[in-house]
Amino acid sequence: DTGFSESGSAAPPAAAAEPEACKDEAPPPVAESSAPATADMSPDELFEHCFMMALHGTEDSKFPYEASKFYANEIQPRRPEGTTVDVKKTSHKNLGKFLNAKRKLKLIDVVDKKGVISVTKVNRDHPAYTSFEYSPPAEAAPAAAAKDGAKGGASKKPGPKVLQMWKPTHYMEPLYVACGRSKGAILPLADALKILHEYIEKNDLGGGEMIKIDETLQNALYKVAGGKKKGAAEDPTEAVAAELEARFQERLTEFTVVELPNAPRIEKKGPFQPILITTTRKGGHNLTRATGLELFGVDIERMAQELKKKLNCTTSVEDLPGKQVKEKLLQVQGYCEGEIIEYLKNEYGVEKKWVDVKN
Repeated sequence: DTGFSESGSAAPPAAAAEPEACKDEAPPPVAESSAPATADMSPDELFEHCFMMALHGTEDSKFPYEASKFYANEIQPRRPEGTTVDVKKTSHKNLGKFLNAKRKLKLIDVVDKKGVISVTKVNRDHPAYTSFEYSPPAEAAPAAAAKDGAKGGASKKPGPKVLQMWKPTHYMEPLYVACGRSKGAILPLADALKILHEYIEKNDLGGGEMIKIDETLQNALYKVAGGKKKGAAEDPTEAVAAELEARFQERLTEFTVVELPNAPRIEKKGPFQPILITTTRKGGHNLTRATGLELFGVDIERMAQELKKKLNCTTSVEDLPGKQVKEKLLQVQGYCEGEIIEYLKNEYGVEKKWVDVKN
């Protein structure tokens, strides 16, 4: 029992066991401080400061706000330079206890629906709120603070580069070889198109509006599997450059290429698919799952062990179903999407834009 009711008022006390990281009764609350945040603050004082900054900096229109997302998107980015904000290092030990304490003080309203805790309202007339000296940060401050978060723990790693590239189909391979390229070359689209124009120029097929189409271009751009159907029109002997470029691109296969610092690049057939993080409940437990980590060179077993130690929770790594599927599933107990996103950023330089969160 979290101690929360649907309306946000206190529920009768119950002697239930402590299930998940966000579901506990609160110890005596720590008083709010309006003093400027410094690196020598205690974990309780620093978390209080960032929480109050988050309340002041979050508009009412954003509530109800899921607790784990409020923690990741509003509290952590407001940490001062050179500090690390971690609710597990406070006397509350988890976010549920902390929010419950603030609910009891009537500073916020909180509800728990099927294990998902949300902050529904901020009492902006509360003395703790009105007495807090809030100074709106500069526009770039949250981003800078997020980057500086690594200074308190792991050092910030240089980030990967995500590129869309193209590989020739078997129809195109002779054209690539004729221009001295590998038939399996994976190139940016602009570089691939240069091969077409290089071949046209090299074989004197025209430089004006119309381009002559020789046998190699016929086979590369017009040939179809199974041969030509009866009654089909003859392939053209010349075409405008734009048409040839369009047909050339149709005969390319799209690849996602991730260039990693100090490691071989990773190539995967198909358009870019972000890392997918999902939250769910199973057997009475909150769970967070992540897939697609391999594309960014993530050591999933190491990540599971480090998150287990950092979050003090159960983690596991499983094979995804399917005979041809090589990807793994990372599973973490609790709603930890914010912590997973932060870990990927600090350890592998993975930007938030490359991660998709679904609840």
